[in-house]
Amino acid sequence: MDDMMNDPYYNDEYAETEFTEEKKFSWRIINWIIAIVLFPFWSMAFIIVSGTSFISFGIAFAFVVALVVANLVLRNHKTALNIFRVVTVLAVAAGFIPYVLLMKFENSKMLYTVKKANYIYGVMDNDESYISFLPEKLPEICDDYTFVTIGCLPIPDHVSKSYLKFTTDTDTINNLRDYYTDLGCELRDIDTDPYKDHSLSDYPDVKEEDFYYWFCSRAYLDESIQNDFEHNELYVKKEGDKEKYSKAVLLNPDKGLVVILV
Repeated sequence: MDDMMNDPYYNDEYAETEFTEEKKFSWRIINWIIAIVLFPFWSMAFIIVSGTSFISFGIAFAFVVALVVANLVLRNHKTALNIFRVVTVLAVAAGFIPYVLLMKFENSKMLYTVKKANYIYGVMDNDESYISFLPEKLPEICDDYTFVTIGCLPIPDHVSKSYLKFTTDTDTINNLRDYYTDLGCELRDIDTDPYKDHSLSDYPDVKEEDFYYWFCSRAYLDESIQNDFEHNELYVKKEGDKEKYSKAVLLNPDKGLVVILV
C-alpha cells in the first residue's frame, strides 16, 4: 500500500471509485436475479392465487419502493441500510406464502382454516357457496386427512378445485348428512350394475352425465372406494348448466369416510 502511495501515478479518487464499484457489484447481481429470475415466478404465483397474492405482493412492492428511497436517505448509514435490505428481501419472499400455502400442506390439519381461507379468498373470489360448503372447522375425530387445493393454472380447459378427505365417527357422518341436506344437496342414485363399473383407466372416457364417476376421478378415489356402491352416499348441489362442475360430498358410514369436492 505504501508503494502505491509513493507512486506518482497513483490516484486516490480512482482507487476509491474502483473499491466502491466492487462493493456495489454484489447488490447489482441481486437486483438482476430479482428482475430476471424472481419476477416470472412472482407473476405465475399471482395468476394461480390472485386474490390473496394481490395483498401480499402489494406489501412486498411497497417495501421495494421504500428500499429505493432508503438507498438515497440512508446512503451514509450502512448498518441501517443493510437491515432495510434484509427486511425487504423477507417481504418479497413472503409474497409467495399464498402460493405455497395453496399448493402444499395438504396433510397438515393445523393449517386447514388458513388454507381454506386462502383458497376461498385467493382463488374463488370470496364466493359464499364455497364458504358454506367446506366445513368451518374439522371434527374432533379426523383421521387420514387430506385437503388439496388447486388454483387457476394457466393451461387449457383447467378448472380450479379443492377436495377434502378424512375419516371420522358415525355421529359426525350423520351430522354432515343432515347439514348438506339442509344446504340443498340431493342424494344421487348410484348405478350398481356391476357391468357398468368404471376403472381408473376409463376416466378420460367418462361422459358428463356419469357424475358419480366424474366425482371419483376429480377426488382421486381408488377403485375399492369407488365401487363400494352398498355404502357410498353421494349428495350433489347442482350449480349451472354443466352438472360436472357442481359441488358434492360423498359419505361412507361403513368406512367413516367423508369426501368433499368443490
